[in-house]
Amino acid sequence: MEESSDPDMYKLKINPWPSIEQPAPEECKSDSEYKRKARKHQSDFRWKVLHCGHDTNHRLGKYGAYLLWEDAMAGRNFYAPYWDKIQRAITNRYHDSQSWELAPIYANMLRSEHIPFNFFVPMMDDLDAAAKAFNALIQEESIAQIISIKIEYAPEKQFALNDGTAFDTFVLYRHNDGSTGGIGIEIKYTEAGYPLKRGSKEERDIMNGENRQYIDITHKCGYYTNEVLSLPLSQSPLVKNEFRQIWRNHILGASMMENNNIEHPLKHFNSVTIYPNSNTHFTKTIPRYEQMLTDRGRKTFCGITYENFFKILSKFYSSTDFCNWIVYLGLRYEF
Repeated sequence: MEESSDPDMYKLKINPWPSIEQPAPEECKSDSEYKRKARKHQSDFRWKVLHCGHDTNHRLGKYGAYLLWEDAMAGRNFYAPYWDKIQRAITNRYHDSQSWELAPIYANMLRSEHIPFNFFVPMMDDLDAAAKAFNALIQEESIAQIISIKIEYAPEKQFALNDGTAFDTFVLYRHNDGSTGGIGIEIKYTEAGYPLKRGSKEERDIMNGENRQYIDITHKCGYYTNEVLSLPLSQSPLVKNEFRQIWRNHILGASMMENNNIEHPLKHFNSVTIYPNSNTHFTKTIPRYEQMLTDRGRKTFCGITYENFFKILSKFYSSTDFCNWIVYLGLRYEF
């Protein structure tokens, strides 16, 4: 195979592609059409860009989008120029975890756990640009200063939803009015909705009403229409498989609003879901969720595709190094 002449590949200074074809990974028969395409894209990226093989005997590796352990621990699932900073961010967040427990982050190219590190750790190098980018993301001009960007963040549960709901990324900022605001971000890749596990705490909390916080905050936050609020929570469309996580992240932020007992009491909050344009589950689900929102709810929520998010980044992160990072994101996650 000849060296790629793609200008984007040139910018990233990618080595010539391997001169031999990779051994064909097995087909995962449970894949949806979208996940099958995403798996092939990541498998090709692993071979053609990272020049990494796969373990044909591993239960996940045999399908192609799962790194060999030595490649995983060398950080090949992440944007290489930021590997040291990403590694520190992972260590700081998961300092009590064993390396094998972090396999979804280090090795699995299809799961979304690693993606916030590739998206947001580089952003931390220019917080002025980050403030402009997040203003564009939430379509406001209210962010004066980014205070911190935290990956996999959950507020103290006793002062929030009293459960394990967490943001994939949480942006804490200083508002123009001098108060504190937050953006809770959920990152999706190949995921879709997920079913309630029978007998789980989540099922009891929602279907049996054991977590009163869900009901109280959903009714008090002002995000949802009267039509939605007129139904018992167990019958609400909010708790259906396709909407449940979006709803919980949205009201998690509402639970932090002006709660002086919490680590980061907020006066302002926005919930954001970022997903690939080719993931049709979310291209359909996000507009349907927005139909359940009041004007206040719509003002505090947005869904945005990877592609449009990368366009925002490119507008405010314009140096050569940042441009190379954004090119990498496009090569890695768009197809």
